[in-house]
Amino acid sequence: METINRAAGALQKSQNLNDLPDKAQARTALQLGTAATATLTTSITDDTTGRVLKVGDRGLGKGIIPVLRGFDFYQYGFAAGETLFIETNSAINFPPGIPEFANTYVYVNVVGIRDTKNDCALLLSRYDTNVSYLVWRIQTDTSRAWQVLKIPATATDIGAIPRGHIGIIGNNGRMASADSPGWWLVSIEKPETVADFPKYPNGNRLYSYGFMFVARSENVWLQQYFSHTGASASRQTWNGDMSERTPWVIDYSTANPPPATDLSAYATQQWVLQNLVEDVRQSGIMNLSVGSNANTQAPAGGVVIGAIVNGNWDNNEILKYTWLQKKVRGSWVTIGRV
Repeated sequence: METINRAAGALQKSQNLNDLPDKAQARTALQLGTAATATLTTSITDDTTGRVLKVGDRGLGKGIIPVLRGFDFYQYGFAAGETLFIETNSAINFPPGIPEFANTYVYVNVVGIRDTKNDCALLLSRYDTNVSYLVWRIQTDTSRAWQVLKIPATATDIGAIPRGHIGIIGNNGRMASADSPGWWLVSIEKPETVADFPKYPNGNRLYSYGFMFVARSENVWLQQYFSHTGASASRQTWNGDMSERTPWVIDYSTANPPPATDLSAYATQQWVLQNLVEDVRQSGIMNLSVGSNANTQAPAGGVVIGAIVNGNWDNNEILKYTWLQKKVRGSWVTIGRV
């Protein structure tokens, strides 16, 4: 009888636990959480609230994410935190203004989702190189527009010049090949192999080891070469065509001094001294006594410059005179004297 009672109180296998009077209490006793009764997602894009994600949903937990071709960036309903792998050349409504992503593949990580209109922020990364963009989409009424911002990875991305050289010009190269802004290393053993290497007016080439600075703004293009010996040269173009025909301007230096000034049209110091008066002066002052009725005059060439009169004019008056002198060829000569 005891055996029969135990059998009557036991669960019936055929009921598959449906004969438990309190299933919730039984789950608690078994230490089962809410996931034990949650419904799994029905597809990789199922976003029903309360369902349990499977490995692979939204790219989560996958070792390999499948490539999506023909992906429509406007029609797809992005979900927060998901990762996608997209072929760009077949993608539809791909965010514009990202030239590095043409004909390649990108990882798309969803950074954020708005609660309406599926506005989103995405991180797009090229699969094979260090190029990433942050893009976000805002919908106004029926209009959607992408905003694009490149995430800086190099000095060029922020408009800066790299502190190291960005290229090397060697034998058989071209100076005009330095077309990116920044510093270029010039290491040319045989400068005669570089057709557009700068030359002095006499045809000799500058020292062929040094650095060249390049600046560009649209069609304006500057090259400034600095050799290790201190000689320098520069050239510019305003139409974007920097070629072997673009002339160099060689800076003056000890190796390239400016030409001597042509003085043939100017008088020499010797000619000036021989033909022009250098200076004019008066000689010492002389006295000449005269009477009241005397016909007295200063010596020939003398110039009266004053008189001393004692009361009325009589025989005791004095005239003062001097001679004018000029300086010619370094010597003083009295004017008007023989």
